[in-house]
Amino acid sequence: MSRILPQVNFIVFLVYLSAVIYLFAYKTPTPERNLCVSIVLCFALWSFCEAHAHLSPTPERALMWFSISSFGWIIFPLPVLFFYLAVTRGIKPNFKALLVLSFLCFFLITAQWRGDLINEVARGPFGWVAFWANSPAFHLFVIYYSTILFFCAFLALKFWLNAEERRQRAQGKILFFTVVAGFFVGTFSDVVAPMFEIFQVPPVACLAGLIWLAGMVPAVTKYGLLSLELGYFKDLYERLFEFTPDPLALLDERGIFLSANQAMINSLGQKKR
Repeated sequence: MSRILPQVNFIVFLVYLSAVIYLFAYKTPTPERNLCVSIVLCFALWSFCEAHAHLSPTPERALMWFSISSFGWIIFPLPVLFFYLAVTRGIKPNFKALLVLSFLCFFLITAQWRGDLINEVARGPFGWVAFWANSPAFHLFVIYYSTILFFCAFLALKFWLNAEERRQRAQGKILFFTVVAGFFVGTFSDVVAPMFEIFQVPPVACLAGLIWLAGMVPAVTKYGLLSLELGYFKDLYERLFEFTPDPLALLDERGIFLSANQAMINSLGQKKR
């Protein structure tokens, strides 16, 4: 059993890497696309290092790989936050907020290398089990990532409930459920289970990113997430669409109307709902 998890981690690393290549090759280079790439790269680094950690022959080597992986599992909430702000609110990253959160990430990474986060490992049925130190740095880390992910869930939920178009409602629903599911799966497997010595649960937090990535596939390919009408370009797109004198409409692949501007509504003799 101890060989299965490293192999799964490495396969997932290849999946993350493929997703990065796809985003670079086929998606328009918007800031949202770049933030999405940053998130996936964090999970890729995390999975790659965890694969090596579970294959390590000694606890010292395993702890070293867990510490290297901290660059992934500590930094990833940062691009997640700015990604959700971009696609749900069209808000650009604030320099002061970015600076403060980057400093917090630096502090937490150094805390990991000092042994104030993961400070001990032991052999379990699925490989090395990482144990958390009962330290202020650990509690700060839990507050840091929990607050960001819950705030992202709130942004997605609000976007979902307030969206007027079916496509945007689908985007909001996917953004909400994937971040919530990933949070609970990762927290239970990598934080709660080791604390209560539930060794039958494999540490799969880095694999929980697949939940989010699996949601991004239909969100991007079917519902147009990361397209130019979202995020920073949303206001400009909506103004151009609404006030163009020519009739314009967006239809899905089945020919069903997703949205129409005022000129199209007037030409059809309908009223805007």
